[in-house]
Amino acid sequence: MALTTFSRTTAAGVTVGDKHVVGLHQDGRWQLVLSSCPHRGGPLHFGQLDRAGTSVTCPWHGRATVCARLKPIDYPWVRVGDHVTVLASDDVAIHPILYSVLS
Repeated sequence: MALTTFSRTTAAGVTVGDKHVVGLHQDGRWQLVLSSCPHRGGPLHFGQLDRAGTSVTCPWHGRATVCARLKPIDYPWVRVGDHVTVLASDDVAIHPILYSVLS
């Protein structure tokens, strides 16, 4: 199994295979979701999270997307404090996304 741990203080998420995944607060709990704008597939991990943490603005076209609309990932993961560990099969590469404006 492929396993990676990243810190929320240095990375906003991970690349799992060919998908970017970002950590966001949704409905009072923390989740990992696909970082793809539902409108045109823009990289939401480079987007701007609103003050309430309920929507993120796509950097490609400026459209705000409600975080609850974003698809949760299909891989097991666990968060302890600021550290997140993601698990995938051996044939899936996992790498931290080290730069993001999400906070």
